[in-house]
Amino acid sequence: MSEPTCNRSVSADAQLHLLVQQLRMAETNLQAFAHDQVDAVISPMSDTPILLRRAREALAESEVRYRRLLTRMSAVLFELRPDGTICFVNDAAVGITGYQKEEALGQNWWTLFFPGERGAETQDLRAQLAVDDVIGVQIELTAKNGALVTLELNTANRYDARGRLERIIGLGVDVTARIQAQEAVRRLNEQLLIQQRHLTHCIMTTQEEERRVISFELHDGLTQYIMSSFAFLDSYTATFTENEDTPWPSELEMGMKYLHEAVIEARRLVNGLRALALDELGLVGSLEQLLVEEQKRSQWEKAELIQDTPIPRFDNILETVAYRVVQEALTNIRKHAEATRVQVTFTLETSPDSPERQLAVEVRDWGKGFTVTDKRRHHAHVGLHSMEERVNLLKGSFRIESWPGEGTCVYARFPIDQQNSSPTPS
Repeated sequence: MSEPTCNRSVSADAQLHLLVQQLRMAETNLQAFAHDQVDAVISPMSDTPILLRRAREALAESEVRYRRLLTRMSAVLFELRPDGTICFVNDAAVGITGYQKEEALGQNWWTLFFPGERGAETQDLRAQLAVDDVIGVQIELTAKNGALVTLELNTANRYDARGRLERIIGLGVDVTARIQAQEAVRRLNEQLLIQQRHLTHCIMTTQEEERRVISFELHDGLTQYIMSSFAFLDSYTATFTENEDTPWPSELEMGMKYLHEAVIEARRLVNGLRALALDELGLVGSLEQLLVEEQKRSQWEKAELIQDTPIPRFDNILETVAYRVVQEALTNIRKHAEATRVQVTFTLETSPDSPERQLAVEVRDWGKGFTVTDKRRHHAHVGLHSMEERVNLLKGSFRIESWPGEGTCVYARFPIDQQNSSPTPS
């Protein structure tokens, strides 16, 4: 009975001795691991060696390379505490702001680069950084020499488990030169716009002066000859009226008819070329007069002018171009549309692409219509091209819609320069 007990005692001593050896080995391994004397350990899952020392060395080398890269990169890199204290800036920040690293580190970012009253400009940005990153935000830093430097800022901030800000890590690209170039282009565009407006004014003035000269030539020359001829023939026909036995020759009657129409046409051309009513009546008043004249001449059953709001006086060039567009449209209707109803509409509206007001002019008829693409292929239709070119000179938009058998609508929109408009006199 004593032998089994003895065997159990030997077996327990052996297990205890083995456990002590394992603990000593584990302690030795832990000390070696703690003193960085272990190159690798064996994964218990795959028996694959896991290199430790080489991984640490590679990680250290990578950290050095990336720190060198971040320090030397051309973009500004900085790290701030939540209160704005500067913890890190790279070489680019030194070059762009003029502050050496030892001057910047420990300083408050917001106080250093936004001195005085400029600090109030940062309130919204600081509030946003407290809860989230910012992307593509432009900020203006005050450099050491007082110059303003524009940075396009992106951040990748660090927050704790509760979402509280721990570090502001920002990357800023210097876009000062780009902003200055954009401003130079804007100023140049403004100058070009002024020059273009001056050139447009000169072109329109020249055209109107040429029309005025032609109208005087017609009035003082050709029109006078036609009216004199009509007067002489009218006196001559009086002899036939006194002598009832002598009938009028049919040729004389036709000649009188054509001369009478020529007198009316000459007067219409003179009035159309000079457009004197614009100065006295304004755009709407002069077009009302023109519409009445065209209705009487063309025998339209209905001709109306509609304005949704009182139309003010505009720059002389704008009024002249709008008048000429409507005039040309009404002439085309009289010559080609075979219409019985015509409508001219004026509207002051705002473009969906721009907050600036526009003068919208619409001339519509309910005539025979046409296919727009077919008309545009024929260069003989100078009237359509003339209207479009006039509108384009004022940076407006021009469109024609027409449907065979349904009529035609001419749309013209002109941008309104606030300095070139004034309220309609009461």
